[in-house]
Amino acid sequence: MTNKILLTIVIIFLVCALIDRLLSSPIEFTFDNVLFPSLALYTGLLIMLINGTFVTRRYSTIARAAIAAYMLGIVFKIMHLLGADQILITSFALLIVLYSIHFVAKRPKNVLDYLKMLTVISFASTPLRMLHLVSGETRYTLDLLHTIIFWITFLVFLIVEGKKLWAKKVSTP
Repeated sequence: MTNKILLTIVIIFLVCALIDRLLSSPIEFTFDNVLFPSLALYTGLLIMLINGTFVTRRYSTIARAAIAAYMLGIVFKIMHLLGADQILITSFALLIVLYSIHFVAKRPKNVLDYLKMLTVISFASTPLRMLHLVSGETRYTLDLLHTIIFWITFLVFLIVEGKKLWAKKVSTP
């Protein structure tokens, strides 16, 4: 039930993004600077997180603390408080390390697991962009790259989960 609601939200955000894109001026388009594609992307990420095995592992509590620290770092950055950059980099690096440990420990691995790891690595550019360590064409390239990687991963996720759901419905009389 939750998956259907979240998937509907992703579709609504993507439709809004398409409408927004069609109605906006033909100025340079970047993926993270547009509200609806970003909301669709993060909702899709939430769907994969809810249905994945990472949230059931012992280090998911540490990951939640790292996510909270990351949000705190964003607030610090908005308010121009000291330590914001260090909080952002440390918490995001911790998330990547935790997911990497989860990835290495997971047996067996399938294509979706490798795509998820690639997605996590591609999101590593987020704090670099927030800290203005990359800009211009490099920023646009990183935005495009991590967006493409995410949507490929999400589509494969939907196919894999759809097959599992279909197999479950067929086998249940």
